[in-house]
Amino acid sequence: MIQRDQGNQYHPHRAQVALAAALVHDVGHGMFSHAFEEIGRKLNLPLAHHETVSERLIRDSGIAPALGEFGGGFAQALSR
Repeated sequence: MIQRDQGNQYHPHRAQVALAAALVHDVGHGMFSHAFEEIGRKLNLPLAHHETVSERLIRDSGIAPALGEFGGGFAQALSR
């Protein structure tokens, strides 16, 4: 049973995006990610930001076709 809080409506598409986001939120992390990000920022490396890497992986890798099963534009919605 889905409960609604304070009259908010349940939106299935938004719920799917939120669930998928929870599953892939760390996909852009590399080894020793937070330590690498700190060093990468000091060296001005663009791939040091895991958010940037995550967005690219979600949109442009094999993850995108898998997310396409949820509907067109799903990977784009998730990578925002």
